[in-house]
Amino acid sequence: MSTQGGAQRGAARQDDRARFDLAVQLVDAASAESCREHLRLLARLGYDGAAVARCVARKVGRSDAGQVSAIELSAGGAGRFRQFSRLTATLSEAAHAYALNPSNGVTPTYDLVAAVPTTEPLFDQCCRQLDVDLISLPLAERLPFRLSLPPIAAAIARGVHFEICYAPALRDSSARRNLISNAQQLLRLTRGRNVVLSSGAERPMELRGPHDVANLCVAPPALAWLPLLTAAAAEASCLA
Repeated sequence: MSTQGGAQRGAARQDDRARFDLAVQLVDAASAESCREHLRLLARLGYDGAAVARCVARKVGRSDAGQVSAIELSAGGAGRFRQFSRLTATLSEAAHAYALNPSNGVTPTYDLVAAVPTTEPLFDQCCRQLDVDLISLPLAERLPFRLSLPPIAAAIARGVHFEICYAPALRDSSARRNLISNAQQLLRLTRGRNVVLSSGAERPMELRGPHDVANLCVAPPALAWLPLLTAAAAEASCLA
């Protein structure tokens, strides 16, 4: 990623008390106001910052470069709230993966790059080869492939993180069951390492504060679907 983006990620990791939501979606310019309210609420909930994501479900091209800018948050006491830019690419064919090469000049314009692989070969490639920060799986759905240890271990060794978004579990029982089952499997394979908790919220009402997110992970009768994470680790996993 870019030198500036790398410096920002490093600074975030150095502060164990910092809390970030890394999954705020920016659909288009028209959604900027909704995104602004989303970010203001995160600031009021106690987060120190968030990543605003441009989501692409096709081959990444030059038109995708630098499409996320900081959003003014003058209201709501969010003066110290930090914003990061994120590119989230859904990969459904090999060409989509190859397009994430940093030499394309697109990915270096973002602070964070996340990949959403939809096939087992693409998942393996994300874990072993692609220059990405996050692998975000649709855990609230029935996964189209089986998670296995070798690629996950390779991703951890390379410093790549896996993202779990909690908001889908708040929407309906089917999504909740899938998320619980898939998250437990992922946590068993990762042993709780290199896991990031994000909201993936589509509406402000789906947002939870950092401590509430930690409670979702470890305390019945909440979700209790991340038994391998201690409370402290669960809070720390909100880090960029």
